[in-house]
Amino acid sequence: MRWARSRISSLNFLGAGTISTFPWDQSLHHIRGASNRRSPEFVVTHSTPIDQRRHPPERATFFPVTHLDRRILDAWAATADWHAPNPAAAPDGVTAAEHAIGRRLPQAFRELYLVHDGGGWLGHNLNLLPLDDGNEAGEGSVTRAAAAFRRWDWPVPDEVVVIGNNGAGDIFGLWLPKVEERPLVVTIGAIFEPGCMGIAGQDLNAFLRARTAYHLLLPADDTMTAGLDALDVPVELRSQDPDDTMFTQMLNWASPTVPPSLMDAYEADLLQPTCIESPRGSEANLSVAR
Repeated sequence: MRWARSRISSLNFLGAGTISTFPWDQSLHHIRGASNRRSPEFVVTHSTPIDQRRHPPERATFFPVTHLDRRILDAWAATADWHAPNPAAAPDGVTAAEHAIGRRLPQAFRELYLVHDGGGWLGHNLNLLPLDDGNEAGEGSVTRAAAAFRRWDWPVPDEVVVIGNNGAGDIFGLWLPKVEERPLVVTIGAIFEPGCMGIAGQDLNAFLRARTAYHLLLPADDTMTAGLDALDVPVELRSQDPDDTMFTQMLNWASPTVPPSLMDAYEADLLQPTCIESPRGSEANLSVAR
C-alpha cells in the first residue's frame, strides 16, 4: 500500500516545473476515515524549472559538507532529472529559522539547506519545505508548518518541527526536544489520532539515504544505478520489484539502531519517539499511545 501511494504521487510530477500535488481527498486521510479537520494541499513552493535542474548549483561544490552525508548529494546529482530542488538558503535565513522555531537545527540540516532551500526529490515522493515562504498563516515553510498543523488538529507534538511530506498524505518532521538528544526524523500519519507517529530515520542522513535509495529502485536503468552506486546501496537491496518488505529492509539498512516495530506511523503508535540505541550504546525512554 505504501508503495502504491508513493508511486501515485510520482505520476503527478511528469516533468512539470511546478508541482501538482496528489489530491488529499484521495490520500490515506480519506482511505482511513473521514474527518472535518483541514487537510492542507502543500508539497513544495517555488521549485526550480526543470531546465535548470540538470546541473547542480555551483555553490554546492564549494560549500564544506562535514555533517551531511555527501553521498546523498552525489546520488541526487547523478539522477538530477528526477528532482526539483530550490536554490540555496542564505546562512542568515537558517539562523532566522532557528530563532522562529525556538530550537537549534541539526548541523546536517543546516548544511543541506545551504545547498537547497527545500524542493521536490524523487518525483516528489520526497518534498522538503523552504525555510520561510513568506506566508505567515500558511503551512508551506519549516518555520510555520508545525504550528499550522497543530491549529488544524493534526497530532504534531511540540517537539516536532515539520520539514516536508511524501506527497501522499504523510508529513515528515525533526524530533527536536529542548534537551540534547539525537535529532530523529519522524513520520506523522494523516489519520488525526494521538500516537500516529513512527521513526523515519535515526537522523537526517539515514532518512534521506533510505528514501532516496528506495525510490531509485525503479525504473532500473543506468541513471538510477548510478544513484544507487553513489549511496553504496548493497546489491541484495537492489530489488526490481520493490514493495513494503523492501521498504522496511531499506529503512533497516539506513537506520540500524531503530527497531522495525517503531518505523511505521500506523503501527508504532508513538507519542515520544526516543527509544533507540544511541551511538554510545545507551537507550532513551519511549512513550507509546495505549
